[in-house]
Amino acid sequence: MARDSGMAGKVALLLWERLVLQLPARALLEGDTVTLRCRGWQDGTVTGVRFYHGDKDLGGALCGTELSLSPLQLHHSGRYRCGGWVNSGPSPWWEMSAPVTVTVTVHVPVANATITPGPPALQVHPGDPVTLRCSVQVGSAPVTFTWPHNGHQVARGPLLELGAVHVGHSGTYQCVATNQLGQDGHRVFRALSPELALEVTPQGTTGHLWNTVAVNVGRTLLYLLLLLAVIGSCRWWHRRGG
Repeated sequence: MARDSGMAGKVALLLWERLVLQLPARALLEGDTVTLRCRGWQDGTVTGVRFYHGDKDLGGALCGTELSLSPLQLHHSGRYRCGGWVNSGPSPWWEMSAPVTVTVTVHVPVANATITPGPPALQVHPGDPVTLRCSVQVGSAPVTFTWPHNGHQVARGPLLELGAVHVGHSGTYQCVATNQLGQDGHRVFRALSPELALEVTPQGTTGHLWNTVAVNVGRTLLYLLLLLAVIGSCRWWHRRGG
């Protein structure tokens, strides 16, 4: 029984001190940089670390217990392990980590940015609510959206909410969608939408026109009424005289 207890304690110790290959918990895009770290439980001392990609021995790490893959490419995908000498107890022993899977996602540049409502022109009245939406047909996340108004950036994000518009909102709008290859952004891709001409038409101009028409019509009717009154009076006097 004492022997069994001793063996159980040794197995538990080995499991506790085994190596772990750490991989960042995020999507890995082509062009990114990722660092694999070989660690012992409770930060146990590990020496002579070697990394393996599938059955291929990648040799010793340049930074002790870390392996940097940069820039990531599709051929970096696969199963990785690390091995090393764990220094715990009277003598170190060689330990291998469980495998971890690295999946490199192909980076797709943004393309074909569009605005809704669509170009080329949009006519509204002052006080009308206007919201423009930008989208891309293809492109790896994260995608950044910016909105130039007459060539000057006024907002960021896929939605441009102008609220109750006024004459100052008139002009040319465009959406610029961008994404980048790698965390360092050493390659940036950009897609421009067609331009949208927003025209805010003041309602006062139309109202003034109708007021002018109404005044002229009223004057004409008054003139006709006066003319008919004069003609009627002349006829009445002629009849009375006769």
